[in-house]
Amino acid sequence: LIEFKNIKKENLEFFLFRFFKYNKFKDGQYNILKKILSNQSVLGVLATGGGKSLIFQLAALLKPGVTLVVSPLKSLMDDQIFGLKNRYGFDFADRIHSGMNLSEKKYVISRFRNGYLKLLYVAPERLQQKSFQKVIARLVKKGININYFTIDEAHCISEWGHDFRHSYARLKERQSEIGSNPPISALTATASHLVRKDIINFLKMNDKKDLIWQINDRQELSLEVIPLNYSTDDGCYSITFRGADNNFQSIKFDENQNRPDLLQYLLENILKLRFDHFDPKEHSGQIFTIYADPKPAKSLNVNIPKLSASQKLKRIESQNREYEGARWLADYLKDNGYNCKAWYSTPGYRDDLT
Repeated sequence: LIEFKNIKKENLEFFLFRFFKYNKFKDGQYNILKKILSNQSVLGVLATGGGKSLIFQLAALLKPGVTLVVSPLKSLMDDQIFGLKNRYGFDFADRIHSGMNLSEKKYVISRFRNGYLKLLYVAPERLQQKSFQKVIARLVKKGININYFTIDEAHCISEWGHDFRHSYARLKERQSEIGSNPPISALTATASHLVRKDIINFLKMNDKKDLIWQINDRQELSLEVIPLNYSTDDGCYSITFRGADNNFQSIKFDENQNRPDLLQYLLENILKLRFDHFDPKEHSGQIFTIYADPKPAKSLNVNIPKLSASQKLKRIESQNREYEGARWLADYLKDNGYNCKAWYSTPGYRDDLT
């Protein structure tokens, strides 16, 4: 395997701009890339959006040979290949997964065998197949180097991780069987201490020299849960939230106020406490609900053109149906002057009223 020596950041930044049109590396990218180009194994932990994919894609472009990329999701493979081909014009990258038909797979394997690929994305399960292992062995024997063995979403290796895959736990065996003995570059954005320890042990790495941890404090991001309580005694809702003085306080609503009214109150009175400049009627947002929509309007007899969203809500309420569906809430807020967008995957409703 070719090893880069005397690696300089400005030289790599030239190629970074040449291929991907970025002027400089994000935090952690250069240090991980430097180890990869030096034929050293590395576990890179970068924040979401930190540019993990670009690291191994750029490394693949800078050396002759092929980079194997182990990826757990078909959609992730498709998205990255689409970006490389359509955004950057790179035709030497492809993938093989179960969502492709037989002729498509044969075409990719043919390109792989004939040396037309520099990046090949595969699922971890495919690397366990004897037929695919033979294809790799023949290529190495033929003189085509497998330069890098990249494991994307490396947290799938760990049983402590939320996406554990048994086939991921056997990737070190598959890498050691490749004749060219390519270095391992394992990348993830999700790695607690236990997960990192698992990955390092499975891949036989050293946590002192092979781990690059680059997670920054994202102070612009926050998560807050505001509990909504309902009293069966008086039929009133109440909420508990953190006030301007950073102490918790509660507000109880009248019994005739429904959930959309409560959402409107949150937008007007609580969200503005969280931001320096916030106007709910100017800043658009998204309404997320536990399901798409209540039962279709036609069956509820509210499909009347002249009815406003508020009137429809009242009619639904009178028929003892739930009315916190995304469309209904969005229409209700729009009627009250808010610029919002309903979000849902597919129309639907729940038959039970739990």
